[in-house]
Amino acid sequence: MGDFGPEGMVQVLGKVNGIEKSYRVLIEYMKKTIKKPGEQIVFISQTLRRQQAEKAAEMIRKEIKPREVIVTNIYPSSGINCGPGLFAAFYYGTKITDLSYEKGVFESIIKNKL
Repeated sequence: MGDFGPEGMVQVLGKVNGIEKSYRVLIEYMKKTIKKPGEQIVFISQTLRRQQAEKAAEMIRKEIKPREVIVTNIYPSSGINCGPGLFAAFYYGTKITDLSYEKGVFESIIKNKL
């Protein structure tokens, strides 16, 4: 799982084994970091993971309750940087730090929820 760092680059927060655990960590992470979810449009972008992205979108609709969730494709012109097999949620959340806060949130989810 990753998040944007202060320079705007995605950085790894930690790893989760298994798709079902990945969904749970995504939802819990969003719950702890999203701001005003009912007012937001959440984007799920994916590269060759449409089915997983759709499942994540449905879980987000049910548990986070944003105004809307849109699943989109990442095409080769930008997908070349991430490759196949990615899905990511984009939303407005807490202010980005040096990622110490974000890593703490991730670690607390792993420790307490899984």
